[in-house]
Amino acid sequence: MGQMTPAVERLVRLMVLLPGHHHPLWDSLIADCGDTAEVMAMRWFVGDAAKMWPEAGPVNLARAVLTTFAEAGDATLRILSAVLLADSERPGGSARGTQAAAAWVTQASAAAIDVLAQERSAEDLHQDVMERWTLNR
Repeated sequence: MGQMTPAVERLVRLMVLLPGHHHPLWDSLIADCGDTAEVMAMRWFVGDAAKMWPEAGPVNLARAVLTTFAEAGDATLRILSAVLLADSERPGGSARGTQAAAAWVTQASAAAIDVLAQERSAEDLHQDVMERWTLNR
């Protein structure tokens, strides 16, 4: 088992805030992003990222988060806000707005980008910087 980086841990912790598989949030996300496979596979990506096997688990999760939540509509954000505020069982609970969901999406997207940024080894990163970003060639 590999070691979880802080970026992967942050992303997994954010994912754990989401509801179980038989929740209206998932159907709403599928309707918004149009990528059923990405949404449905997210649970495996979270598990793979948490146990770090296969090594691609965190990268797959990061890409799934960015793909799935990029087009989240207002209805989806209302559902997500209700989930995050743990008030989906209260009458009118989902009418509180989308602020909590928008904050979650921002944090999850930032964590996903951090995971993708750490995908490359330090040696590969150095080589890329030298080839693409150094002015003195």
